[in-house]
Amino acid sequence: MSDLDRIIDVTITRQTSTPSMASFSDMLIAAEFLKGSTTPVFGDTERVREYGSMSEITAAGFATNSFVYKAAQAAFSQNPRPKKVMIGRKKTGIDGTEDWDAALAAMLLENPNWYFLTTSTRAMADQQIIIPWVNANEKMYIAASADANVVDADTGDIAAWAAAAKYDRVHVIYHPLVSGASEPCPDAAMIGVMMTKQPGSATWAFKTLIGVPVYSLTSAQITRTLTKFAGFYTSVAGVYVTQNGQVASGEFIDTIHGLDWLKARIQNKVFTPLVQQDKVPFTDAGIGSVADSLRSALSEGTRYNILDVFDITVPEVVDVAADKKAARILPDVNWTGKLSGAIHNVIINGTVSV
Repeated sequence: MSDLDRIIDVTITRQTSTPSMASFSDMLIAAEFLKGSTTPVFGDTERVREYGSMSEITAAGFATNSFVYKAAQAAFSQNPRPKKVMIGRKKTGIDGTEDWDAALAAMLLENPNWYFLTTSTRAMADQQIIIPWVNANEKMYIAASADANVVDADTGDIAAWAAAAKYDRVHVIYHPLVSGASEPCPDAAMIGVMMTKQPGSATWAFKTLIGVPVYSLTSAQITRTLTKFAGFYTSVAGVYVTQNGQVASGEFIDTIHGLDWLKARIQNKVFTPLVQQDKVPFTDAGIGSVADSLRSALSEGTRYNILDVFDITVPEVVDVAADKKAARILPDVNWTGKLSGAIHNVIINGTVSV
């Protein structure tokens, strides 16, 4: 102890502990492959690994004609490209068999730090298992399909099925080359484009997917596809772009994505002072600090074009029921807001005269 320490005793408490926040910008490529087919081999119960480049994917032993290789390549080919992808293993062959929901549950248990999902299966029966699982676990699934019924029929395809059930955590994208030898993985490419952006800040429509070929649809096919809220990838005025950008319920993908992020951000912001401070008092000042934390999170929502405007109401201490206060529960913290939305179509009227 120095002489100065004996005279002036200074203690500095670090209030730097902050709760972690769930990731809303990472993807999982889930596929069937044998645990012994990679280098190094997957452990018996290992389900998820992270890879940061195509060289790592190649070094791991994934064949160039495998779904994992093609999906990772589609994601890493975008500009800007994601920093990493997660590869999830579904048991197959000598490793055993399992349904997709059981496989995804095992992957989630091992590593929950992903939000976007793409899978090697393009079969409608499998996707009908995956979609409810994703909805229940608050993830986002981009499901690719080459089923001609998506564009040529009113029913009988995965887009019509998901739309009828109003699932709001799956976007079905049609591409005729899906599942073929030249599989372009439009689902992985879409996620690769969007996962580098702030959640909710960008629409999923009108995005160019590097390495994914376009195709032509008739007006009738486009109308039918849009009726099911499915997406497609065509050329518009010579520009290759995704179109629609909606989940099966009809809501827009960026709205679901942005509000998921905003929910987590509110939790993170409001919980932080509870962790950092010895006590947030149940007083008007303490309630005000909760409102300030909520306001900070919602302000980020406006900054990222998730919300346009918002309003917050909180109770005064005298209005809180005694049993709630005794249980240290602050009720009636409410906010309302208007979504920022996005412009997807423009109607222009003009009048000329002589």
